[in-house]
Amino acid sequence: METDILIVARMYGTVMGRLGWRKLLKSYLKDFNENDPFASKTDAIKFVMTKNKDNQGELMGFLQLLFSEHRGVTLDNLPILNEHLRSLGLAVNENCQVYLVNRGSSFLTEVDNLLSDLLARISKATIDLTTAKNVLEHHLSKAREHFENRNWDDMSSQLRKGLESLIVIASLLKSNSGIDSINGQLKTLVAQGTLSQNEKDMIYALYGMLSDKGAHPGIGNLDESLLRYRLTIEIARYLIRLL
Repeated sequence: METDILIVARMYGTVMGRLGWRKLLKSYLKDFNENDPFASKTDAIKFVMTKNKDNQGELMGFLQLLFSEHRGVTLDNLPILNEHLRSLGLAVNENCQVYLVNRGSSFLTEVDNLLSDLLARISKATIDLTTAKNVLEHHLSKAREHFENRNWDDMSSQLRKGLESLIVIASLLKSNSGIDSINGQLKTLVAQGTLSQNEKDMIYALYGMLSDKGAHPGIGNLDESLLRYRLTIEIARYLIRLL
């Protein structure tokens, strides 16, 4: 949640509005205006959001003010903005209206949760999976970094390598397979009974999709990238539960 708040603060911290940022945030910084402790708008936004992260009414009012003042930025970044607002139980629509949603995890925290779940699953393994685990952690961490920096192609590439690493771990745990190809390892998991044929086909299709750089007409690069990450997270979570 703290990372999501910081990213939202950065998105609006350098944007000029109709009002000066101290005037814009005056009512939310009234106790601090006299000494002016905030060196930047980013710091001020982060402070207000962090202070009110558990007070949705106050947070909604603040974000409504912020988004209304910066409609252009809000609309240009709507999908990515909603990705980070999810951890606060909020969303914003195309009219720049803030509304309540069920709390969830953004990609940044989903990666941490996946790695935590994986460690719990393999902690009692009889074989050493340290190297495989470190490789998976590296690729997912890099995917997080590329997501934050909006490097979508690089994010997809790292997700593909992360999914590959997870399949290797599953293969080692379930069958100690020495087969090199990902398709071969998935076939082994089917033969061993861990995966059904349909599950294997779905995972392998996603593996191929993550290497596809083609955009679809009418679908922006951001929307397609969010779809890829969500599919990968759900498949990874499901695969970890089977270990």
